[in-house]
Amino acid sequence: MKLLSVKHSNRNSIFDHKHAHQPNAGGHSSWAVSYVDLLTLLLCFFVIFYNNQPKAPPPPKVKILKSIASALPSGMTAVPSIDPGIYEVEIADLSFFNSGSTELLPEAKEKLAVLIEHLKSNKDHLHITVQGHADQQQVSAKRHKFTDNWELSVLRATSVLKLFVGDGFPQETLSAEGFSSTRALASDSSLSNQRRVTLRIEEK
Repeated sequence: MKLLSVKHSNRNSIFDHKHAHQPNAGGHSSWAVSYVDLLTLLLCFFVIFYNNQPKAPPPPKVKILKSIASALPSGMTAVPSIDPGIYEVEIADLSFFNSGSTELLPEAKEKLAVLIEHLKSNKDHLHITVQGHADQQQVSAKRHKFTDNWELSVLRATSVLKLFVGDGFPQETLSAEGFSSTRALASDSSLSNQRRVTLRIEEK
């Protein structure tokens, strides 16, 4: 009887030992839930991170500008500026002003009138900057009514800008700049052709 009792006791001990090392179903479920929570947190992090990234600016509008450039009157050129979304319009081989003057010459007025008419149908969709230029001959307050070529070039741009205003272009879409003789035409050594204006046109 004593031996049987011992064997019975050992059998129970072995059974209990094996049972104690079996996987706990409840523990497995708890681990799975924690893993899902971690994935959810990571997903939320990436969504927030992506939404906070700086958005690339939309490409500049150039549809109207391309249409204008392709149909410019003879003797005028329009090329894309190094600044995105801007075209620069030049009238070639033309002197706009006499030396030291801000009064447009008749031929320049005629050419500008043609250009203004070409742009007029899109006047509410464009911003136009008129850039004035001077030749390398420096003006002086003693001989002219201008302090220097900087002032001269700005007033030349303004005289052209007034033509646009007179033709109904909104004033808030126009601006004037002067560059003195700092942007001389490298391909043209004629002083008269340096006395000119450039139009920088941007589509709104």
